[in-house]
Amino acid sequence: MSAETETSPARRRWQAAFQGLQKMGRSLQLPIAVLPAAGILNRLGQPDVFGADGLAGTTSRR
Repeated sequence: MSAETETSPARRRWQAAFQGLQKMGRSLQLPIAVLPAAGILNRLGQPDVFGADGLAGTTSRR
């Protein structure tokens, strides 16, 4: 009965390694999720999108 409840050393090593990989995967989710928004903001900051002055250089004439 006790042999069924105990885990082998190889299984414990596998579980520890897998838990480490899961932790690393979770820590990479946020930076990867933010990359598209960062790319869009980076593109909008380029001088050829809104001009060298950005949106501050536009004047509304009515």
